[in-house]
Amino acid sequence: MKKSKKIVAGVLCLILLCAAAGCGGPASKDVADSFTLEDLERCNAFDVVFEDYGSARIESKFYDFDLPGGDRGDFTQTSVFVKGDSGVSMYTDFSFGFAYAVEGRNVYQRDENGSYSVLAFFDDGYYEEAYLPTVSKWILYVPTEGEELISSSVTGGVRNLVTNTLTSDVDDYTMWGIEGIVDTNYELDAESGLLLKVTDYLTGDDGNRRLLAEAEIRYGQDDGFTPPEYVTLCKDTTETRTVHFVRDPGTAEEKTFTFTLPKKAALHPAAMEEFELYKDPEFTVLLEEMTGEFPDEATLYMKQK
Repeated sequence: MKKSKKIVAGVLCLILLCAAAGCGGPASKDVADSFTLEDLERCNAFDVVFEDYGSARIESKFYDFDLPGGDRGDFTQTSVFVKGDSGVSMYTDFSFGFAYAVEGRNVYQRDENGSYSVLAFFDDGYYEEAYLPTVSKWILYVPTEGEELISSSVTGGVRNLVTNTLTSDVDDYTMWGIEGIVDTNYELDAESGLLLKVTDYLTGDDGNRRLLAEAEIRYGQDDGFTPPEYVTLCKDTTETRTVHFVRDPGTAEEKTFTFTLPKKAALHPAAMEEFELYKDPEFTVLLEEMTGEFPDEATLYMKQK
């Protein structure tokens, strides 16, 4: 089964404890030669990073990148992870104006036009699939189907790993129409194994090689991070409204999901399955879009496409 590289969301890692093998110790030639992708994964596990640091910032650049919804060309992304009493929160901002935050099970967004919104989840696994890993295990590395370690070396306290990945093995590359071979250079602190920089190059089927993306990570500099304004607005309950979503109305599987949110915040439903929203349980009046003035209370009906 293919595994997503998750470039735009920030590349991932699994939650593993930092065992002695591959993490720390002298940067000898034997260590450099024996360092593996499993060691890279283990040394950058979420628990390891946030055992020693209260925050991590990833500054990313993407070149000539065609995102779903339109060609963005070159753009940047900043993701800040902050450890708190109830876990790690993440705040991501793109240079074209879109931003989102994950605080616990709550996800907030700022659209390019400046409007803000709250995401609604329906207990079908979408949050667990798409958002939970970003605040529980993803920092800057994900084991990717078909990724092969080509070389390992240590110079001046920096460990360099070079890998190759066939894009046809990765769902996100396939979705974005990126074809060829991606070679990735990982720069790590030689002693701790923590990632410092990641650079991706794409060699297309025509043989041309270009810079695809690069990211740098800094630890500890955002320990006093203040959430952006849109997050504060999405949590402001001075004036609220209520939205009910009724799934499978009139059947034995009927279930209602109720969300209370700030009156001026939009509400975006997010589910594993694709569905349409209707204003009536008979599915005759389709809800075209969730914009404009919001009523104090509304009931919508969900129909799977």
